Amino acid sequence: MTSTNTPWVIALSTLIAITLLLSPPELFVPVRAALRDLLVPGQRAVASLLDVGRRQIAGRSSVSPAKDRLTPELLERRERQWLVREAELQNSLRAARQAAGLLNFEVPPALYTTDAIQVQVLNQSAAEHWRSRPTLAGGSHAGVRELALVIEDPRALLDQGENQGVEADMPVFAGGTVVGKVARVGHFSSTLCRVTDPEFTGAARLARQTSTGTQYGAAGVVLGDGTAECRLMRIPATEPVSEGDLVVTGENEDTPAPQVYGTVVRTELPDGALEWKIWIKPAAPEHLKTVAIVRTRLNPARVTSNP
Repeated sequence: MTSTNTPWVIALSTLIAITLLLSPPELFVPVRAALRDLLVPGQRAVASLLDVGRRQIAGRSSVSPAKDRLTPELLERRERQWLVREAELQNSLRAARQAAGLLNFEVPPALYTTDAIQVQVLNQSAAEHWRSRPTLAGGSHAGVRELALVIEDPRALLDQGENQGVEADMPVFAGGTVVGKVARVGHFSSTLCRVTDPEFTGAARLARQTSTGTQYGAAGVVLGDGTAECRLMRIPATEPVSEGDLVVTGENEDTPAPQVYGTVVRTELPDGALEWKIWIKPAAPEHLKTVAIVRTRLNPARVTSNP
């Protein structure tokens, strides 16, 4: 329909509407029913179009959440994608190494290895019995007689010796604490030098527990003085020291991790002194049944791989 006919259509529609309004009811009702029947197909078409539009809008709004929902199938698919990506990166790295002429170096076993053996501290009765029988059934000519120095040493006896590779000065620990060192070694037994014995010396350093972890301080030397305590020496007067600080093994000790000597219980700094006077209460109990001797020896794997 052209635009020139539009006014006539509007005028005709207006006239029909006025006529229907002014006509008697008996004429208006049949005409209204006919008009309603004529409009039904159009109404149905409009309703159908509206329903299709709603479904399209709902479908577009649900696309994004469906993509973001982590289902088992989606996780499995992503895992496979990452595995493929990892394999691609490995291949790229291998190709780059080959292109650059790089070699894949093999790290050989360490020359020395550190391990610990558990030994028993002989009680007084067992120690006296062992010391009273220095010669075993094999006889001294068979090399099984204990060294006289071990038998005569009054200190605590350990039930392992040269037969287990024990050597003098090997550190002795118990539950993360320093008990002492091996003093003298026999074939089947050895003697223990505790941290409080006058002959004991060991590298040490201060340590303090803070909210951010363990903070290590100055390095020094632990000395036994024959009492229930021991001393920490060679700590400069300029270093901070407080009662309650820990004293642990130094970096040059043959230990897999820092072991605790004890706790600082008393300090003194005389006027003009260059070093602190520090007393330590040992952390290891005085009476122990089991201790560990730490051995540093040639790595068997290294010896085997390099005959």
